[in-house]
Amino acid sequence: MSKKDFMTTIKAYLKRVVAHLKEKGKEDRVKPFQQGATEMIKFIVSKFDEMQIFCGQGFDTEAGLGFSYTKDGEVEPVFLFFVDGMKEEKF
Repeated sequence: MSKKDFMTTIKAYLKRVVAHLKEKGKEDRVKPFQQGATEMIKFIVSKFDEMQIFCGQGFDTEAGLGFSYTKDGEVEPVFLFFVDGMKEEKF
């Protein structure tokens, strides 16, 4: 995936999350989500060559995305997710 493809994909995903938040009556989360998402996207783009991008089993990139990279000198990867775009399930 190129940076251009990523930006197209992430814009569609962010629109879907904002619509979901509004639909669920969480309008108060929209502005903080957008601000946090902007910062996270800047970070992802700055480390784009190091990032792995994950989507769900159905390959619907508008349904959810996860990101992974390894910090310098570490072995274990760090995973990043948009919390407002996740569905909480209790087991």
